[in-house]
Amino acid sequence: MNTHREAFIGHLLANYPSDSQKVQRPESLEEFVNYLLEIRLISEQNVRHYLVLHEYRSLRAERAYRNKSQTIRAMAENFSLHENTIWNILKDQYMKFEPH
Repeated sequence: MNTHREAFIGHLLANYPSDSQKVQRPESLEEFVNYLLEIRLISEQNVRHYLVLHEYRSLRAERAYRNKSQTIRAMAENFSLHENTIWNILKDQYMKFEPH
């Protein structure tokens, strides 16, 4: 692990109890993720990109739709996004959430 990552984790954990006193301290991983969203450490754009990328992979693995275009069309309707937005996320962000 690099020193920047270690320092970031250290600061996040050190500040977590004092920041979370404003709201009830999360007791689960889900509540902690909500905390990260509330303090805007995780952006809505990253949430959308993550959701689109992983939902697409899941639907394709399940063979839920006949082809890529049908999958994209269904996702666009489900997420209230334009089909081109889905295509662009898949094209431009496909490596964004992969472990390095």
